[in-house]
Amino acid sequence: MDAPKTFTARELSSHSGSVLDHSQRQPVVITKQGKPFSVVVSYYDIEAQLEALAKQKEIDRAKEDILFGAKNSEMEGREVDPKLLNLMLAMTDQGHSSDEIAEKLKEVILSENQKIPENNDSG
Repeated sequence: MDAPKTFTARELSSHSGSVLDHSQRQPVVITKQGKPFSVVVSYYDIEAQLEALAKQKEIDRAKEDILFGAKNSEMEGREVDPKLLNLMLAMTDQGHSSDEIAEKLKEVILSENQKIPENNDSG
């Protein structure tokens, strides 16, 4: 990305249309007394950033749900296996919901539990 266009506060006052036009292509820095004072950014750039932030927060909440607030009783109290953590992270990156991830982890855990033979020796 190119260095942002810079205008002084005085230039902003006399050339506001040009500043607004530039802000649609990239952020514009407004300086006051030779120092950065403010930034003019397109509404659509801010909207995109807010949407990305909201999505990241949803992803973080899903990770917390899986790691710390397991909804399925079969998963509660278990230590997190690195393989399961990697699966969770991959599914999160692919945009799966926390419920989908929890269900998949439950499925994997239950299938692994069936592979372990029970020791039923009573003697």
